[in-house]
Amino acid sequence: VLAVHGMKRGLAWARPVQRVVFAIPVISKPLRTLALARLAWCMHLTLSTGMEVRRALRLSLEGSGSARFTDQIPPILDAIAAGDTLLEAFEATRAFPEEFVQAVRVGEESGSLPETMKHLGGQYRQQAEAATAVLAT
Repeated sequence: VLAVHGMKRGLAWARPVQRVVFAIPVISKPLRTLALARLAWCMHLTLSTGMEVRRALRLSLEGSGSARFTDQIPPILDAIAAGDTLLEAFEATRAFPEEFVQAVRVGEESGSLPETMKHLGGQYRQQAEAATAVLAT
């Protein structure tokens, strides 16, 4: 219970526990998909507000609830500050699945990144629900 609570709140001591749990193949897929769904949904919300991009990305990555993604905050923000595109920043980390990176590419090139993230978040949510149902069975 403490580990789950700590992971939800992003407490520092829970990060190693989360990394171990994410290394278990059967459990990692639904958890990673849920984290990606939260990330995409948070990006949709924060980028739709018109807030500064680096702040929106920081909040979105923190909102994912995944140490794997929150660990990418410094390199992504540094890349954006250096003038890289969002696509280049996400690609450089190699921490995100190809489908997520391609969605960032499409959204950025079309100028509709918030809408693209909303759509992707829905897809990830459906995938996570299916994976969680199989895991529960």
